[in-house]
Amino acid sequence: GEADSQGLEQSRFEDARQIVVRYAIGGVLFGACFPLIAWTVDLALSGDSWTFASIVRLHEGNLVYSIVDTAPLILGAVFAYMGRLQSRATAHGLLLADVMANMDGGVFALSPDLILVTRNSRLFDMLGLDQNIVQPGEHVEPIFRTLAERGDFGDVDVDLQVVRILTDLGNITDRRKETSSHGGRIIETRYSRLPDGQIVGIITDVTEAHQIRREVQARNAILTTVLDSLDQGIVAFDKDLRMIAWNEKLRALRNYPPELVGEGGAFEE
Repeated sequence: GEADSQGLEQSRFEDARQIVVRYAIGGVLFGACFPLIAWTVDLALSGDSWTFASIVRLHEGNLVYSIVDTAPLILGAVFAYMGRLQSRATAHGLLLADVMANMDGGVFALSPDLILVTRNSRLFDMLGLDQNIVQPGEHVEPIFRTLAERGDFGDVDVDLQVVRILTDLGNITDRRKETSSHGGRIIETRYSRLPDGQIVGIITDVTEAHQIRREVQARNAILTTVLDSLDQGIVAFDKDLRMIAWNEKLRALRNYPPELVGEGGAFEE
């Protein structure tokens, strides 16, 4: 609920702050090495002991030491900035992981060489594949080979079909939408090519949408047949007085031009 969301955001804020603090401390400690080493070397060469007074003498009239002494502050600030960038990258990565895990569809990213970069578990569930068939860092060829061998692409030569699919994937330049059948379900895949050459794909189960579309088309066909069988002209309008149904007898009786009688035609016309 809302409390869980607020708790998650607070946790992420604390994690980001801890990253910045760790980087800053690391930068300060690393920067402190420079003046400590410089003092130690000069004191050893001069034969002085390691005391506060001898260190003060080293700095008298020596501008270089004043510059070297600022290394902890400078590197602490630089490392803190790097930590901030890292915390942002981590936050974006966590957000992406949350989105992918909670998506109804499958999502994946491929390198330009068709190596799997990342995916969500829903992807293989929708395709009916074993979750371990391909891991990030491995080529996606086994995925399409398994689908082809299973008959998802019809009665085809498996090797040729796999080569054709991989070639098509490699040739994607911008955006593409494909529809295929897997295990009796209709899957729509949308591909996008990113500027760095990676390919992002999102698959959606559109079985129900296709069934509804076919049912509507079938009902429209029946309605058209019934209307055209009547001897009188028939026309129906929606609440906005736009034409939604008619028969050919209407055109014949009133001698309406073809462009006037059609889907969306206005009543006042």
